[in-house]
Amino acid sequence: MASLREKYQYDSYDEVIKHLQEYVEALREADQQAKAGMTLVFHPNHLIACEPRLFNIGYLYMKNIICFLGFKEIGDEMAKKHRIRYDITNIIIDVLCHQILKEEMVFYEAPQYKVQDAQKALRLLAQEKDLMIFKQRSQSA
Repeated sequence: MASLREKYQYDSYDEVIKHLQEYVEALREADQQAKAGMTLVFHPNHLIACEPRLFNIGYLYMKNIICFLGFKEIGDEMAKKHRIRYDITNIIIDVLCHQILKEEMVFYEAPQYKVQDAQKALRLLAQEKDLMIFKQRSQSA
């Protein structure tokens, strides 16, 4: 307290406390003013054009969850086992996301695989479904 009395140049303890209470009250008022409602004024000449906009963040969220569940490792293992040159992991992720989201897929970048590769991958997935089920069960246990 002595250093506060010297800093604020007050003689008594009560004056220092009073000064600090006033300071805290001023900070509270400033905080309340900062949190107060904001008024936005829109001019009719500055309207946003009515054009369809699509923000497919759900796809990225689902892709992250699917990778976390281990499907990336399953795809990598299948690619190694069958010596696949195309990216089976992305095909698996895209198929699962499409089935979960039930909407038309919008890719942020063009897929790096061809339609023929996707067809081959789906056939391979049908053959290797037991591996996928086993891997998922062993991870959850």
